[in-house]
Amino acid sequence: LGSVAESSAFYSVNSQAMPPGQPPVPPPSSGPPQPSICAFTSGENLEVWSDSRQAWLPGSVLTAFESATSVDSYNVPAGTVKVTSAAGVKWVLPEQVQKMLRKSSSPSFTKGDAVQVWSESKQTWLDGIVEEAYVTESSGNGFTIPAGSLLVKSSTGNSKWILPDQISKMLRSSRPEGGDVGFQKGEKILVWSQSKQQWLLGVVQAVFAVASKAEGFDVPAGSVKVLSETGEKWVLLNDRDRVLRKVPDSTGFEPDLKSMLGSALQDPSALRRQAEAVWIHALQPGEEVLPIERTAWAIEGLADQFGVRLEVEGDHLDKVRRHAESLAKGSGGLNVQQFQTLCQEMMVELYG
Repeated sequence: LGSVAESSAFYSVNSQAMPPGQPPVPPPSSGPPQPSICAFTSGENLEVWSDSRQAWLPGSVLTAFESATSVDSYNVPAGTVKVTSAAGVKWVLPEQVQKMLRKSSSPSFTKGDAVQVWSESKQTWLDGIVEEAYVTESSGNGFTIPAGSLLVKSSTGNSKWILPDQISKMLRSSRPEGGDVGFQKGEKILVWSQSKQQWLLGVVQAVFAVASKAEGFDVPAGSVKVLSETGEKWVLLNDRDRVLRKVPDSTGFEPDLKSMLGSALQDPSALRRQAEAVWIHALQPGEEVLPIERTAWAIEGLADQFGVRLEVEGDHLDKVRRHAESLAKGSGGLNVQQFQTLCQEMMVELYG
């Protein structure tokens, strides 16, 4: 896999200082059709206009700034989007978003998603699971992994690399068989509590379409991991109809996320397992510690495991960085135990 570097620069309309390089220039009016105005969120797949290649490239959102903030002494206006693609990292200012970014025509997948992958040899769709989703360009074993690439394991036990431009042709969301009602990661659901003898609102943390290993355990195909105010629960396929229900659209209720997180914090081993899984996912090939600059992003990912959307910015971002640097003790990054400590302390401060 090859990668062509394209200069990436950032500037702010409120900052006098300019970093090296030139600010990105929107594609000319004679270029591709103008995309419609749309909102983007961190981790979302999209397409980025490349001036050097005169083409739209598959990419993903590293950070979407919903409010004005400061990053590395530069003022970042609200609406700025930091993206990555095969051409590198690019900062796109609000007035440039409409011309430089557009929604991806390919479905968006994340680690742990249940999918179906096309098999050329068998000429059929096979059930599978996303083992890794690379938000940023990575490298390992002598080759470059473009941003937006996926590593997918099929029901045959084989793993396959899916490049960004292959996703729409080779992957599709998993479809439940026999009328079985499927669940998706992040979905709000009802969970039956045997101890309370009532249905509780909860959130799906993971869906396992194929037999997998997770948190050191063998997980049978069809299992669902959920979180409610009574804590985490693993639900096997045969128990799903009895233990889980869809939330009717008309309920208008929201899970008590603070109670759910409080329950998780009372079980340190569960939080450590979650933090370890996020730490492993956040590492890039060849890394042994999590760089300080990615700790806030990783904490956001941990919060997402509990169904909580967290954006660490401003004073909280500075606090996370200072605390991470203190734990790292000059090493430049956090090992898994240090990251677990950081997560527990920051979660308690934010939601405890």
